[in-house]
Amino acid sequence: FWTIPFLGNLHFNVILGNGSLYGTHPFHWYWTAGVPAIAGVMLPFWVASFPLPFGGGTRTKPTKVKGPTDTVASNSKEGESLENDNHKEEGLLSWKSTLWWIILPYATLHSFSAHKEFRFMMPILPLICLLAGYQMSIWIASAGEPHDGQQDDDVHGCPKPGHRRAILLGFFLFVLNIPHLLFLSLFHQ
Repeated sequence: FWTIPFLGNLHFNVILGNGSLYGTHPFHWYWTAGVPAIAGVMLPFWVASFPLPFGGGTRTKPTKVKGPTDTVASNSKEGESLENDNHKEEGLLSWKSTLWWIILPYATLHSFSAHKEFRFMMPILPLICLLAGYQMSIWIASAGEPHDGQQDDDVHGCPKPGHRRAILLGFFLFVLNIPHLLFLSLFHQ
């Protein structure tokens, strides 16, 4: 087993049960502390991206938000609908559901090991970022369209509602990450 690291780790930590020599946590730790810690400020958006059962899509239905699997027809003009037109939003096999079906078993199966660390959840962080980012784009797009005759800026020079939400979201994501950045760059090296 020692020539293949994965099998060596599996044998030593799981089969022989020696992983608990390095510390233990309760079964629920990844769901109550591990995954929320790595998701950080994206946690509310990630949780909101959870697909509802029985083909209900998500809690908020986007009208023209591009997802990672959407493509724009090469001869389409600006303002036309997407070629896929969000048809992958429905059902249990949408790209969001697929990502959730990767994240849920990954964290749950790791929960069976007594020894738990934040770093064991890092492989699912990009998937969490994809889901949270898509949900953020839905939140920004749901701000509403400007009123008739309203241009990019209203009479007082304020940006459109979607732009305001994007600026507000960017500001809060930046501000909420400053303590983490300071801690990790100054104290935890």
